[in-house]
Amino acid sequence: MTDCAVLTHELTRRFGDLTAVDSLSLRVPRGSVYGFLGPNGAGKSTTIRMLLGLIRPHGGHINVLDEPLERRGPPLERIGTLVESPSLYGHLTGRENLEVLRRLTRTPRGRVPEVLRVVGLLAPADRLVKTYSHGMRQRLGIALALLRDPELLILDEPTNGLDPAGIHEIRDLLRRLPETMGVTVFLSSHLLSEVEQVASHVGIIREGRLVFEGELGDLYARTGEAITLGVPDPLAASRVLKRAGWRVHSLERECLQVVASGRADAALINAQLVEAGVQVYHLEAARPTLESIFLQLTGDAMGQEQAAPAPWNLTDAAAVRLGEEEMVR
Repeated sequence: MTDCAVLTHELTRRFGDLTAVDSLSLRVPRGSVYGFLGPNGAGKSTTIRMLLGLIRPHGGHINVLDEPLERRGPPLERIGTLVESPSLYGHLTGRENLEVLRRLTRTPRGRVPEVLRVVGLLAPADRLVKTYSHGMRQRLGIALALLRDPELLILDEPTNGLDPAGIHEIRDLLRRLPETMGVTVFLSSHLLSEVEQVASHVGIIREGRLVFEGELGDLYARTGEAITLGVPDPLAASRVLKRAGWRVHSLERECLQVVASGRADAALINAQLVEAGVQVYHLEAARPTLESIFLQLTGDAMGQEQAAPAPWNLTDAAAVRLGEEEMVR
């Protein structure tokens, strides 16, 4: 048994002339909550579909739970999945929805109350699902995914459409799952602030290519300090700072973020702007958020695309050997 639940090596998938996933090498450690991030159209959903055997790659190798997909497909009996909203029977209770799947899969009867307890639905388990809130339905969907006691749980946008209370419920649940259920969680989401509070590891892709993979703490350590500036003329400020060699990213109107090596750089940045005649009405130094790092790695929010950076893969996934299987056609 390897120490990774998912390994991919130079995974590639094309749709006509579009390369949706381009030589993607991932390592998802067992027992982790792995946040899989990227802009819309970056290739996240295509990657998940390949991991589940729904579409075939045009190149590369996939190893899920020590099973090479080229040989027999993914070990679906050991994988739980939830893609956005679950398909549920509204005229049945939560418990009955689970019971339908339990009988179809010949899962032990005791798993139904166990997963209801894990997702916090024991009390309303005998209510009709059509009376459930959206958050309760999502938790029931996760319960269905956990019913067969999977080793790997793949979730694609599980908090889509939830209100803040529902997001909080799902976040707390996902954070507990590796310890309470012994499951590895592979989580694709566009809610970066939520991923930041849940994930132990992240993989970030842009235009189908990996730009970072590793522990979340290592990502923070590599990106230095974030200097947030409030300026009435962000375009002028950005020009001045980029000429001085700083990495600059826009956050919102009249707000820029500069990547610095430490808080001492804040005074120098302020002085350079003032000397150039650019007013500064706010300056703050802090550890960068996952959202700001994401913008650095995937492109400027003002639409100024960066050149694709070389991958920051702390574990050198490109060197992983997944065997000598012939490339999938």
